[in-house]
Amino acid sequence: LELFTGDLSRWYIRRSRSRFSDPVSKADRADAAATLEYVFAETAKLLAPFCPFFAEALYQSLVSRSSSLVPSVHLADWPVADKKLIDAKLIATMAEIRRIASDALALRQKAGVKVRQPLAKLTVSDKRPAYRTGRQATSDKELLEILKDEINVKEIVFGEKMESELELDTVITPELKREGLVREFVRLCQGVRRDAKLQVSDEIILYAAVPVEMVAAVEADRVRIAKLLKAREMAIVSGAQKPGKPFDIISETKLDDVSVVVALRKV
Repeated sequence: LELFTGDLSRWYIRRSRSRFSDPVSKADRADAAATLEYVFAETAKLLAPFCPFFAEALYQSLVSRSSSLVPSVHLADWPVADKKLIDAKLIATMAEIRRIASDALALRQKAGVKVRQPLAKLTVSDKRPAYRTGRQATSDKELLEILKDEINVKEIVFGEKMESELELDTVITPELKREGLVREFVRLCQGVRRDAKLQVSDEIILYAAVPVEMVAAVEADRVRIAKLLKAREMAIVSGAQKPGKPFDIISETKLDDVSVVVALRKV
């Protein structure tokens, strides 16, 4: 159960956040929601004999949203696995993708480079037998994109003549630096949205006082950022001064020992 909840929360749900906050389509969001509903409902059924009250509470949180569920988890049929749906090869290759990602993130930490800072390239050696599975996995474009996104690199290549099993290019070009600043800015603002207990669909008026280099990076990508943050209006200034107008929440924090201010008001 611990392994299952870890995989669900720290992998599937974490990696699916954008499907809820900024889905590519309504259908994609509906598919993500349906998957979670199915997983939670089946989990409640499996827990029912051992944790009857928790299982019922979990199940009841789904009943009002679905017409396909019976009134109580204790009235539901015991789950039966459909072995035809088990893709053993996909499970194995995804496990190897996650191992490569974990090792690459360890290299990031050792180099002192934040995950939000994009990097140019990760090179993977063919010397380690398990990594050959990773190479096969990355022939699937979707899995390759997952790996690239998880470790935040632009490119993944496989090489034979390498001194180590993984080599992470930690050179940060001006372009990569700007992209990293934008990601940091979005993280700050999303954190303030959470503190304000806003819904994903709530639109805001945003004010931010941040370092001058971050102002330039944000202004260069203003339209996309405003859409991502659901910001109808954005005022981005350099420095750390508080806004002159009233806002629902004003957050003062530090970014690499530099004071910043983020304020927002629900529209």
